[in-house]
Amino acid sequence: MHRSGGTVAITSSNENVVIKGATNFVLKKINVNLKKDQIQLEIFFPEFSMTSDYKINGKILMIAIKGEGQLTGNFSEITADVMIQGERYQNSIDNNTYFRVRDVLIDFDVGNASIHLDNLFNGDQALSSGMNLFLKDNWKTITEDIKPGIADTIADLLKKYSEKIFSKYSLDVLLPA
Repeated sequence: MHRSGGTVAITSSNENVVIKGATNFVLKKINVNLKKDQIQLEIFFPEFSMTSDYKINGKILMIAIKGEGQLTGNFSEITADVMIQGERYQNSIDNNTYFRVRDVLIDFDVGNASIHLDNLFNGDQALSSGMNLFLKDNWKTITEDIKPGIADTIADLLKKYSEKIFSKYSLDVLLPA
């Protein structure tokens, strides 16, 4: 992720990402508009956790942050609004109508979050502890600023996986009349 606007100016990457609990969600609302080829979802995640190997460099609220190590995050009470824009197409192999995902837009709100970054500032314990406390106290402000980057990343993943589903099943199978 690269973010350079607002209160956050960072470059960060995460690898070996493990997310637990994200499959325990509640689909609160679904609206399918076949005239506009749109699917709208409201999804609630009670909680999930994430671990990853991270690299980060930049400034958060004008405070320098730099490190490389293990990230641990816990998140709860997340509400996500998802809009999938698609288009219909005729499959030349079976002559059925299918749905192709053109775009996915996501907006979300996080009720609570805690993030801990190991090995900040080359292992300097005083600076690392101070920054982790700062992240704990200011997570809501930081989240709002990096939200567009997170939403875009999630939208790209959702588009990739939903396209696999839609390409395997015709609209008659997915949405029978």
